[in-house]
Amino acid sequence: MRTFRKHRKVLLAILTLLAMLSFVFLPTILEIMQTGGRGRNPVVVKTAKYGSLTERQVDGLLRQRQRLYAFLRQLHEVVRTKGGRGDAVREALSSFGASPANEEAAVDNWLHALRAEELGFKVSEKAVNDYLASLTEGKAGNEDVRQILQRMRMSQGQLFEGLRTELLALRLAQTFWISLAAATPAQRWGYYQQLNRRAKIEAVPVPAARFVDKVAPPSDEDLRAFFEKHKDRLPDPDSPDPGFREPHRIDIQYLKATVETFMEPGAVTEQAIRDYYEENKDRLYKDALPEAPKPEAPQGEAPKTEKPAKPEPAKPEPAKPEPAKPEPAKPEPAKPEPAKPEPAKPEPAKPEPAKPEPAKPEPAKPEPAKPESPKSEPPKSDAPKADPGKGKPSPAGPDKTSVLPRRSPFRLVAEEKATSPSLPKLDAPVKPEAPASGAGQAKAEPASAKPEPVAAKSDVAAPKPESGPASKPEAAKPAPVKYKPLADVQDEIRKTLAREAAEAKIRDVLRRLQDRLAQFETQWTLYDSLDPEKKASTPPPVRPDFVALAKEHRLTAAQTGLMSARQMSETDIGKSVTEGGTSFLEAAFHKSAPAFRPGLSQDNEGHSYLYWEVDDAPERVPEFDEPGVRERVLETWKLFHARDLAAQEAERLAAEARKAGKPLAEVFAGRKELQILAPAPFTWLTFGNVPVWFRMRPPQYSQVAGIPGAGEDFMRAVFALKPGEIGLAADRPKSTVYVVRLVEYSPSESVLWDMFLADDYRGYAMVARYDQMVAGSRWREHIRSEAGLKWLREPFRGRGEIED
Repeated sequence: MRTFRKHRKVLLAILTLLAMLSFVFLPTILEIMQTGGRGRNPVVVKTAKYGSLTERQVDGLLRQRQRLYAFLRQLHEVVRTKGGRGDAVREALSSFGASPANEEAAVDNWLHALRAEELGFKVSEKAVNDYLASLTEGKAGNEDVRQILQRMRMSQGQLFEGLRTELLALRLAQTFWISLAAATPAQRWGYYQQLNRRAKIEAVPVPAARFVDKVAPPSDEDLRAFFEKHKDRLPDPDSPDPGFREPHRIDIQYLKATVETFMEPGAVTEQAIRDYYEENKDRLYKDALPEAPKPEAPQGEAPKTEKPAKPEPAKPEPAKPEPAKPEPAKPEPAKPEPAKPEPAKPEPAKPEPAKPEPAKPEPAKPEPAKPESPKSEPPKSDAPKADPGKGKPSPAGPDKTSVLPRRSPFRLVAEEKATSPSLPKLDAPVKPEAPASGAGQAKAEPASAKPEPVAAKSDVAAPKPESGPASKPEAAKPAPVKYKPLADVQDEIRKTLAREAAEAKIRDVLRRLQDRLAQFETQWTLYDSLDPEKKASTPPPVRPDFVALAKEHRLTAAQTGLMSARQMSETDIGKSVTEGGTSFLEAAFHKSAPAFRPGLSQDNEGHSYLYWEVDDAPERVPEFDEPGVRERVLETWKLFHARDLAAQEAERLAAEARKAGKPLAEVFAGRKELQILAPAPFTWLTFGNVPVWFRMRPPQYSQVAGIPGAGEDFMRAVFALKPGEIGLAADRPKSTVYVVRLVEYSPSESVLWDMFLADDYRGYAMVARYDQMVAGSRWREHIRSEAGLKWLREPFRGRGEIED
């Protein structure tokens, strides 16, 4: 103690220096210790032009891309919160593909940026600033960006470097993709046929598995060479290429809660049902939409609506004879019209009659609208007819006549009633009508040629502000809303409320169990971090018994065993989605997912899962001499070479059928070893039931009944045939060869051509995406090949390593 007091200043200085050094270097030292030194940071990517990438460098590229993705997500939220659309940020996010956790995409991005610099592309700080400003849409400022960076613990330099790399890669990609923007007429015709031309076929499958026993066993040298050639490839059941690399596998233990188990309809009270009904009847339980009031007459029969001007609004139809009486009466005062000096005194007070005359074109509105009635014709003829028709009535009228009649003739009449200034004159006393009669006569003259506008004009007089009866029909238009009786929907409501209560119980149960499992995770982490000697003498924490927990809480306990992502995708939990919206496969198979970390997910059927990982087998290349490996390689060898024998047999059967010149069902009738398939007609590609305006993804290959795995090669072979021709087509893995006879195409080519000419290309433009994706894939492969890029291990592609 005395020594410390004597030299305390020196010791404190030394301790401070050591603390600073440990702060700077200790994380790196610990990382090296945890990874076992340089040996655990191997080179995983090699290139001939740009050097190599180690495990840590690849991880750094991936983390940079993920952080940039997270930044853009937060920026999108800020822009939307401040009233922006966020379209620019959303487009930037789309460049990350289905998952930002994709090592291959991160390395490709790095490679494209280097290639862009090599070609002379430059991205300055000003370009990055301008790009960032375009993303904000003027809604988010510097302070918003600083706050996002602060929350993410990300520096401005890191953001700019990430954006610079993205922009370089983006500029390079744009120079290629712009060449694929347009499609020639021939290409469009081909795309249209792929979507709409249906093929009716007969098929005889010839599986390669039938000929495995006829394949001669290979020598040990040939078998080893076969293994060495394909050992680095992951097995893919949809690919014709074999693979012996063992995929990443994990073992998941989970509890499953089904809503039906927790539902208690009997616990729902009648009062709760009534309350739910009252709160939601306008949204859910309207019996039917009220009928829209029907127009009393088409536009050409406007006189029928004249009656509302009379005190008898209930009988609009008898209005026809009445307008005829006032109008013949008006022609008589038409002669004394030159004697208008007498009413000249009231005329200053009645400049209004002059106003109706500019309004004369308004009654004519129904007429231009009427000739346009052939709007049921094709759209291309509709637009030309509309322009001349609308220009004739009046320079003031085209806008209204071009819109209102198209919406509803009833609205047109209603608007005329509300706006015409001539209404008061028609109901005025007889004597003051003398000046108005001139106006009436002027209106009556065109009426003699075209009585419909006159009727429309007299109809316009009806909704006089003073005449109450004319306004009553307007108020009576809305029909009363009818609702489904409570008795008819109470069982449905009871189930809904019972389901909601069950989901709430499930959330509560799983949350409590998740907290319990999290306690074990903490205990396990502390135990696992002990040094080997102490760990050997310390008992591990007791893992919770999932079976006992399931019985206690009305759940189901299950464990998958070691499975690959592809195998896991076929299980119930493999189809679920986590709370954050990430697929279970991506979350569970992420390389940084820790053991015993409890998570929650839910599938499309509403079933909930509480899970954790209990075992992990990393992806690896097995040794040929390991138990079971040689047997697996031999089995794959035989199946691989049996394809040739299957193709030979299929060609022999096809030649037999061609010689017979008959349908396959007749040629091979009675041959029990052969199966004759007659699937329903199918197209090459299909959007399924997706409406035209929702076709935002490329179409899929049509499913052909009885022919699983029908892909590009199969469709190309089938649709190259002419009716009556016979050919061969193989499925995706080439495990089965089909003898195919094309019966017919439908519809006929002439009908299909007419359909093609009439349909809008935008409705099927997404068909081109397949060719574009193939071209893009070849372009990326060309960039990799030119750089001499080679992965020394299989890259992690996100989404549970399942490729699109």
